[in-house]
Amino acid sequence: MFLENLLNSLFLRQLLLLGWFLVFFSRLFTEFKLNSIGMPNSNISEDSPSVSVIVPARNEENNLGKCLFSLQQQDYPNLEFIIVDDCSIDKTRNIIKKYVKNDSRFKIVELDDQEPNWVGKNWACYNGYLLSTGKYLLFTDADTEHSTNSISTSISYLRKNELDVLTLFPKLICQDFWSKVIMPFLISMIYIVYSPIRLNSKKDPIAYLIGGFILIKRTVYEQIGGHKTVKHSFVEDKALGEILKTSGFNIKILEAKNNLKSFSRIGFKHNFNAMQRALSGSIVAPNILIAFPVIIFGFITLIIPYCLFFYDLYGSYSLNLIFSSLILFFILLSYFLEFKNILHTNKIFVFFHPLSALIQLFALFYCTVKVALGYDFIWRDRKYKKFKM
Repeated sequence: MFLENLLNSLFLRQLLLLGWFLVFFSRLFTEFKLNSIGMPNSNISEDSPSVSVIVPARNEENNLGKCLFSLQQQDYPNLEFIIVDDCSIDKTRNIIKKYVKNDSRFKIVELDDQEPNWVGKNWACYNGYLLSTGKYLLFTDADTEHSTNSISTSISYLRKNELDVLTLFPKLICQDFWSKVIMPFLISMIYIVYSPIRLNSKKDPIAYLIGGFILIKRTVYEQIGGHKTVKHSFVEDKALGEILKTSGFNIKILEAKNNLKSFSRIGFKHNFNAMQRALSGSIVAPNILIAFPVIIFGFITLIIPYCLFFYDLYGSYSLNLIFSSLILFFILLSYFLEFKNILHTNKIFVFFHPLSALIQLFALFYCTVKVALGYDFIWRDRKYKKFKM
């Protein structure tokens, strides 16, 4: 009886339609309109401040070559590159040696063991910092690809705007079916909760960094204790961002556009694990008590609209069908806008939204149970005991 009343409820349809119209309106006019980074300042010269580029790499044989080649082509004159092989068990170490030989700007750190009580890439980043000499530090991921002026552009922007930290939202390149189904919608879910626009507001408590590109003054990094301060955090970019913003430092996020590309992992397993890490750090760990209400809310707003549409399609209430059709229209249109403006993903994958929503809700439920019960957490082929997210 309850289910039948729910499926026939015009009020529920009106409420969902209003909600998704507001989401569409927000995405159309405000939510994701980030400034993009511009062309580099012509004042870049040989005496420009030194920059240490630190690249942690663990089992990145599929992407690392593109990253290293793009770094070698940088037009910024005063660079050193520190590539940290984080105990890789694939061909990562061989790729590093292949690309950096005969280039004196490169230093290689080869880690053979993960330091106890350090998680994720924090130990690798910290070891890279210990070997660095630059006035500025750039932490960038091994699955990124940089334009030739990405560093010069970023340094110019940071100095011109008197920033302490500049972080870039990369152009996401999804490399297979599962990454195209999972990653764009995952990013969308996180950024509904943690809007990039809010990060740029000094009055808003929302804070995080984009791990693929963190340009920071060395003095600022050392003042907050660097990655050592967040060594227990799987989502270290969020943890660092919160410390920096709470400490009053000037942070800004920009859209990189073609200055920076980030390549997704390949295969369902890797993308599902990435989803668990992101959801655990952004939704579950901050307050596990809200995780189950979020799952229920997500089911109502993401799955129920499709159920209502197909129920109405074979029902006898034409008014209900009009409302359920409009709900789906605004759902798909809002994601279409986001794919077009920010995620740069093939628009056809908008229609895989119901599949992605089911996977996300299951992942959220799964990682909530794991965090609540203290189960081991697996990331990048490593198993960890319960740590902070």
